[in-house]
Parts: sequence; structure tokens; C-alpha cells
Amino acid sequence: MEQLWRAFGSVVPVFFVIMIGVIVISYLLYRYRKRDIWRIMAGSLLVLSIIAILLVTLGVGTYNRDAEQILNVVPIVGTIEMIINDANSLKLVRNIFLNVMLFMPFGFLVRLCMPTRRMTRIQIIFIGFLLSLCIEVTQYILPTGRWADVDDVILNTLGVFLGCILCERFFYFPKCSGEIRSVNSEENRRVHKQNQ
Repeated sequence: MEQLWRAFGSVVPVFFVIMIGVIVISYLLYRYRKRDIWRIMAGSLLVLSIIAILLVTLGVGTYNRDAEQILNVVPIVGTIEMIINDANSLKLVRNIFLNVMLFMPFGFLVRLCMPTRRMTRIQIIFIGFLLSLCIEVTQYILPTGRWADVDDVILNTLGVFLGCILCERFFYFPKCSGEIRSVNSEENRRVHKQNQ
């Protein structure tokens, strides 16, 4: 826990200030716009998830112009080198676990906010992939002292996929046939009259 605090301690106050702002805006939307509270909560958590991802991946570290910029574009090689060269297997597990876990809430919440009618699982995974890719490119361009690694993109995308699957297991999303029927359509009225 002490290592986590050393790594992310500077981000925590910023995140709490942003979190309070999102909560206030959510309350105002609920109070004055009479929006659905569950949709507002899911949207607010999604915004907080994106902010947390950006703060953890881009806000941690020192910005140093002399920092070495390392780019790994060969999949799985960095992870295999970590297995071979690093005696500390906890570091490997932590790297894999945290990269997957960081993006799971994003996949879960995007799926919750965008039901099947609006967005398919593949589209959600692609959005997560693009977010992760943008973060890695930014880490390479900015002198953050962090590595830009294709393995991170793969693991983050896996996290989005797992979050999406987890959301589908908790909530029911009907299959979409491509057409969204209105509640007031003629067919619905006819079926309703037959059932009476």
C-alpha cells in the first residue's frame, strides 16, 4: 500500500476535487433536469473512470526533458523479458493485473451507458483500444519517464473486454435486430388489443 501511495499520492487530491465536481454536476442534472438517476450515476462513474485512467497513466511521474523515451512495438516480448530477467514475479503479476483492472470499469460502464441498440461489444472494445493507444502514444511523446508498450494496449483492451462481459452478465441487454420499435407503433397497439 505504501508503494501505491508513493506512486499515486500526488494524483489523489486532484481526483477528489474532480470527483466532487462530477457529483455536484450529477446532482444538478438530477434535480433540475429531472433525468434518470441511474443513467446519471452510470455516466458520472464513466467520466470518473476516464479521468482516473488519464491521471494514473499520464499524471504520475516526473516530467523530465532528459527522460529516455522507450517504445516497445513487438507484442508480448516485453512481458517475456520481464519474466526472464526479473527475479521479482510480483512485478510481472502487478503489471498485468493493474493494466487489465485499470480498464475494466471503463468497459463495464460504457456497456452500461450504451445498451446494445446504440453500441455493440466490438465497438466498445475498439473505443477502449483507441483510448489505450492514445495514452501510449502520449506517454511516448511526452517526457514522462514512462514506457510506451504495445503489451499495455493489449492488456488494457483485454480489461475493456472483461468489463463489458461482466456488465452483460449482471444486466440484460436484448439483442438488437437493427430496428428500434417505438412503444406507440401500430404493431404494438395491435398486440396490446389482442392480449386484452
